[in-house]
Amino acid sequence: MSLTFSDLRRHVASHARPFPCDKCDRSFTSQDNLQRHKHGVHSTVRYVCDVCAVEAKTLGRLNRHKEVVHGARRFGCGVCQRMFASASNLRQHSVTHTGERPFACRHCGDTFRFNAARNVHERDAHPSP
Repeated sequence: MSLTFSDLRRHVASHARPFPCDKCDRSFTSQDNLQRHKHGVHSTVRYVCDVCAVEAKTLGRLNRHKEVVHGARRFGCGVCQRMFASASNLRQHSVTHTGERPFACRHCGDTFRFNAARNVHERDAHPSP
């Protein structure tokens, strides 16, 4: 494999960090990376949720917050009308109305509404030697 001078220059430049932050000790390989760092770490600008007033450092984080916390909830419980963002969340909720306990301990037979609760029980009540 033969390398050209421009390949070598590009390789050396990949290790150089000629864009230092004037607010801390970090340096970056590009102006874009430096600006992203300054905005995310040192900026006092905050984006505020118009629904609950939570603050986020970036617009992307605010949008993610809105999607997760205030997003469209399309799956409704037929018993209590509570809304959920996913079908799996609705299924998990529905056992609170039915009393169903579909997850049985593989050691003692105790039953649980949630798989996670069964796993915690098995770990704590029946530890492996």
